[in-house]
Amino acid sequence: MKNGHSGVATVLPIRYTTRVNTDNRSLHSMKKPYPLGSENPYVVRQVYGSTRWALYRREDFQKVASFPNQFVAYDCRRAILNKEGYDA
Repeated sequence: MKNGHSGVATVLPIRYTTRVNTDNRSLHSMKKPYPLGSENPYVVRQVYGSTRWALYRREDFQKVASFPNQFVAYDCRRAILNKEGYDA
């Protein structure tokens, strides 16, 4: 073949790195469990008189954001809870 290549692909070795956990707990269990029902700090409600959905804080019912549908609102709530340290 041209340029000195034989046409055979070379496979490079893959180096795996492992994360050592010193306290014998899995990394997955270090997060708080996902809050269900009334324990959830965020509430998803439909905006009155529209087709939009909103995310509110449970304690003071302060509006966090509004969304075009219910599924996007639930996904955003899950992402916020994941960022706050819950297993979401």
